[in-house]
Amino acid sequence: IESRAHAHLAEVLKPLGYRSGHFGKSHLGDRNENLPTAHGFDEFFGNLYHLNVEEQPEYHDYKNYANDYPGGPKAFAQKFAPRGVLHTFATGNDDTTVDPRFGPVGRQTIEDTGPLTMKRMEDFDAAEVIPKAINFMQKAKQDGKPFFVWLNTSRMHLYTHLNDKWRYAAAKYTHEDDLHGSGMLQHDHDVGLVLDYLKRSGLENNTIVWYSTDNGPEHSSWPHGATTPFRGEKMTTYEGGVRVVSMV
Repeated sequence: IESRAHAHLAEVLKPLGYRSGHFGKSHLGDRNENLPTAHGFDEFFGNLYHLNVEEQPEYHDYKNYANDYPGGPKAFAQKFAPRGVLHTFATGNDDTTVDPRFGPVGRQTIEDTGPLTMKRMEDFDAAEVIPKAINFMQKAKQDGKPFFVWLNTSRMHLYTHLNDKWRYAAAKYTHEDDLHGSGMLQHDHDVGLVLDYLKRSGLENNTIVWYSTDNGPEHSSWPHGATTPFRGEKMTTYEGGVRVVSMV
């Protein structure tokens, strides 16, 4: 992402009059120069790491390390803690403020809305990410501007925390401990919120919706042969790691 030799999609669309928003996970580094609003997006709201990284500050081991670190928990957090959920906007002004860990702010404003805790993860997509995306689309529609929204939800992920509404949603289909299945039902509902908005707002027939995922499955996870007939798996650059399902 540091190379300016490669244009990002939001940068390509900007000269065509598009407003671009990135909502949900961004996984290209946590330094300020790697944030979406430093690479063509007008607005970003989301998290920057694997979910297990973001919940680590709640682990006993993490707290023990922090307590034993020279300077205590505050010094440990300043050096190692994950950033919280960020809300950033691209601007025309160059903010020369330099964060000792995350670098110059640059041409963007950055608000840290707080950590993505296990409790916050329970309904992060429907309660926060998707409403921000819908609000972005509403503003673009009101201003008569075409828009590009990159929506990266936190469902599905190996680390899944469900609220009471969704905890046992899959129980009648599989079993009561099927967190993955229940999370998928929640994800289906959350994607439906976006599709319902497009229909209500009259944008349904003038908006391309592309649903995909970011990597292939792991061999160690059910159904084990899910990458067939391709070689490799997640975390490899073989076809099994990069060829994924997609729907338009």
